[in-house]
Amino acid sequence: MALKKYLDQSNDELAPAVTKLLLSQAVHASSPCREALFSVIQSGLAGQSVHTALIRLEQEILSLCYIEMDKTLQKIPFQLMWPMLFMQFPAYLILLLGPLLDHLTRSL
Repeated sequence: MALKKYLDQSNDELAPAVTKLLLSQAVHASSPCREALFSVIQSGLAGQSVHTALIRLEQEILSLCYIEMDKTLQKIPFQLMWPMLFMQFPAYLILLLGPLLDHLTRSL
C-alpha cells in the first residue's frame, strides 16, 4: 500500500494521525478540516467513491469562508470609525471653535 509506505517515511505532523486512522478506525482530529480529510481518506481506503465526500467538503468550506467574510465585513465600519473619531473629529472641532476662541481672547 503506497499510502502506508509514505506515512512510514514521512516526518510531518499529520502522518501520525493518519497512521492512527489506518490502525484504528476512530480518530478525533484537532480540527473539523482534519476530520473531513480523515473521512475522505477512510472512504477512499474502503474502496468507496470520494467524489461526493469532496463535493460535500467543498460546500462546507465555502460556507465557512462566506461566514468568516461576513463577520469580517461587519467589523469594518467600526474599525474605520476609530481614525475618524480620534483624528478628524478633533480637527473639525478646532476649525469650528477656533474663530470663537479667537473672538473671546480679543474681547478680554
